[in-house]
Amino acid sequence: MEKNVYLIPLAIIIAGALVGGGLAFGLSKIGSSSPTPGDNQNAPQVDIAAQLPKIAQNLKLDTQKFNTCLTNTKYASKISADAQDALKAGAQGTPYSVVIDAKGKKVAISGAYPYENVKAILDNALKGFTDNDTKSAGQTKPIELTPVSTQDHITGTANASITIIEYSDFQCPFCKRFYPTTQQVLKDYQGKVRLVYRHFPLTQIHPYAQAMAEASECAAEQGKFWEYVDALFTLP
Repeated sequence: MEKNVYLIPLAIIIAGALVGGGLAFGLSKIGSSSPTPGDNQNAPQVDIAAQLPKIAQNLKLDTQKFNTCLTNTKYASKISADAQDALKAGAQGTPYSVVIDAKGKKVAISGAYPYENVKAILDNALKGFTDNDTKSAGQTKPIELTPVSTQDHITGTANASITIIEYSDFQCPFCKRFYPTTQQVLKDYQGKVRLVYRHFPLTQIHPYAQAMAEASECAAEQGKFWEYVDALFTLP
């Protein structure tokens, strides 16, 4: 998870200001995922800013409408609200996911867990979380977050008994690493799980994260949010 690399007090996170329509904050050095030697070092450099309208064009969106939406930072406040919700839910880095069982009990996944670990948590959720599950996750107090609504981006089965809320950053290498895991979950737990995507752009360390998040919202205006997400997470 991104917080493994950067050591910035949590107080800075909470006190972060809205800069250029994006939430700027730091991270604390707590977590389970660490970069492996050579991560992204040999990857081709991509001009992300130039890719955003190209993705829209490839998805056959109305590019004029898309570009206007992106230029006007129309969804900056929505993305900032998601980020504030992530902090309220206990996120200190990305990806940060909350699994909610049928009775509303919550267990956090703080990092890019391997599929087998996520599967074990989901299997427990299907049986109903116990106090031991929350203790194993290191939770000392209940997780607070905004309830899922029609304003959220949801994929999977709408009335599924298990909900996963993922707070994520499109420029985060660990979020990109976690993306295939969520796709496998949706396939293997079809009819049992729904996935909710919420924005948590770490703008202090990922300069394009805010623009990428806003671009996904502009794509959502034209009914292509998840297709745009797929494209962002598969950029080189």
